[in-house]
Amino acid sequence: MVSFLIAVVALAVFLVLPGTLLMLALGLRPLPAAALGAPATVGILAVAAQILSCLHVPWNLATAVVSGLLLGIILLLGLRWRHIFRREVLASLYSKVRNGEQGQTWFHRPESSASNQSAAPRWIFLPSMLGAFLMAGFFQLWPFLSQLGDYSAPAQLFDSMFHYSGIRYIADTGDAGWIGSLDGVYGSNFHHVYYPNQWHLLAALFVPWASVTLIANALFFALVAVCFPLGVALLAEYAWGRHSGAIPLAVLLSPATLVFPYYIGLLQNLYPYVLATIWWLPLAWVVLKSGDAFVQNTWRQPGKIAVSCLVFLAALQAHPSIFGFVSMLVFLSCFSFAVTGRFNRKWLGWALTFGLLLVGLAAATVLSRHGFLRKAHLSDDDTSWYRAVGSALHISQLYASPWWALTPLFLVMFLGLLVHAITKGDWRFLGWWLAVGVLVLATKLNLGLLKVITGLWYGAHDRIASGAVAILPVFAAGGILWIIQAAGGAFSRIRQRAEDSFRPTQVLTTNYDRGVSLGVVLLLVITTATYIPYAWQNRRDLAMISYIPGKQFHAPWVSEAEFAAQGKLHLGKRSLVIGDPSSGAGLLYARANIPVVYPSLADTARGPQEEWLANHFNEIHTNPEVCQLVRELGVTHFYDDATGAAAHDFQFPGFHDVDVSRGFTEVARADQARVYRIEACRNH
Repeated sequence: MVSFLIAVVALAVFLVLPGTLLMLALGLRPLPAAALGAPATVGILAVAAQILSCLHVPWNLATAVVSGLLLGIILLLGLRWRHIFRREVLASLYSKVRNGEQGQTWFHRPESSASNQSAAPRWIFLPSMLGAFLMAGFFQLWPFLSQLGDYSAPAQLFDSMFHYSGIRYIADTGDAGWIGSLDGVYGSNFHHVYYPNQWHLLAALFVPWASVTLIANALFFALVAVCFPLGVALLAEYAWGRHSGAIPLAVLLSPATLVFPYYIGLLQNLYPYVLATIWWLPLAWVVLKSGDAFVQNTWRQPGKIAVSCLVFLAALQAHPSIFGFVSMLVFLSCFSFAVTGRFNRKWLGWALTFGLLLVGLAAATVLSRHGFLRKAHLSDDDTSWYRAVGSALHISQLYASPWWALTPLFLVMFLGLLVHAITKGDWRFLGWWLAVGVLVLATKLNLGLLKVITGLWYGAHDRIASGAVAILPVFAAGGILWIIQAAGGAFSRIRQRAEDSFRPTQVLTTNYDRGVSLGVVLLLVITTATYIPYAWQNRRDLAMISYIPGKQFHAPWVSEAEFAAQGKLHLGKRSLVIGDPSSGAGLLYARANIPVVYPSLADTARGPQEEWLANHFNEIHTNPEVCQLVRELGVTHFYDDATGAAAHDFQFPGFHDVDVSRGFTEVARADQARVYRIEACRNH
């Protein structure tokens, strides 16, 4: 456990610290700097990976750190070269950051929609923030740690095998370029394929020091336990103001949407979507702040443009579907500003709104004519439209009981959204929440061009719903705080009236203060009474669904004993293993660095030869074409595991019921799996 926690902390520091230092040097306050730190780091590494790929320099930890450091220094010098050597400027900047003073830069400018009326004293705010972060991180980590005996256990799901192999492939080839770096995982019939490889290039940096699966697990929890709460805190500060009591409360509630609607629960092995969901929060802050700067005509600043580009690049490289969320929020910002009259020229707001609408309709039309609508049906399931929309809007949950566990939190969240929209005159968050619900509805009903747009997420309602993952904690916290403040104001007025009456003031003050305190406690109990009892077990269930063999809807890839034995296999430098990847053979490459014919279950990983063998390998003693292809591909070993998925579960029936009594020599065992050297083709 200690080694795994060290890995989580090390990865979190690696992600957050470099970018945070850069953001502080550019003038950001500590909270925005920390929240933007990880995507800024990743954005710089993305540029470095492409540069190194073009220069044919291998991608490893040393080259990544050196190139990333050089790029960061170049960026900093380019943006602040006039001031970097002026000692008094640096001293003034340090003083402002230390004292929390507002500056006149884009980053320090008070949010137009936020208010500091709910600001808490710093001596209360800072400890409460620290406690909220620790509790949110503990809630994410401990159910996983208590459920697994081996923290390097692989997730027993389809996409994970592809991503594990992708990490190993980038570590072996040293190529982390944006195009073609995962060609080997896609198969021999694909060249220069684009795939969002951010997860793989990050994890590949640490392959020499830990197993691929351990790195993947540690990176996942570094993101959900550290980076996600930071993003929630950043949006809560934007919505409710600096030092607001809603910020630590939002952080405390942040695990709710990672468990109950199962957004990250379902996506926890779709690693590109995990990254996109995490980076979407700071990117949304950038879009919101950029909108404020645009209407105030203060956007022409190199610093803000550079930071925006870094965060946008990190999110876009995580997964291109993030462009859909950005477009949605930009349109909603223009519409909100036009309605509230924040543009200096009213016609400009409506012109931009209708212009963006026309551009969106034109883009959807073009995509539809090029067959993009097919992508919108790739993730069709039998979930009803009202259940999918209810989950996306945080009204209910889909895959756990009771369905109404989040409903009380939804009610205070909806109150918070309305209060924010009405009192701040900012309708962007409410529109954001509703827009995600409409897009989810479009995955279930034919809503014309909106259905085409859902193809960005392959028509998966849960992937689209992840776009609103921060709305619940941010505005449930704001709603709770508003009720508390409203109740406190009402009690204060009643108490003031009572003080003018004949009753003793001290007695009334005590009674009303107790009433306020009791009301606060009752409110928190009511809103979380259906959340707390199920939260812990549901988080444990998420770990079981992914990592515990036998808890999946299909047979597991590999048992715990087989996975442990795989790490000790040694078959020689020129070995190439063939076998059903759904039965464990596909993990050999990531686990033991043993090349395999099928590094994933994806159809794209199979060329004509691989596809034919997947159906006919068990004819090796009767069909000479089998041996011909075995020799052409250079296959040396066969991985036979009858305990894995049955032939009808996936698309590899040829690797089941193989006669190994002749022409095969057993060379190794992995629990009940057997590894055979293929000798049947030597005499053909």
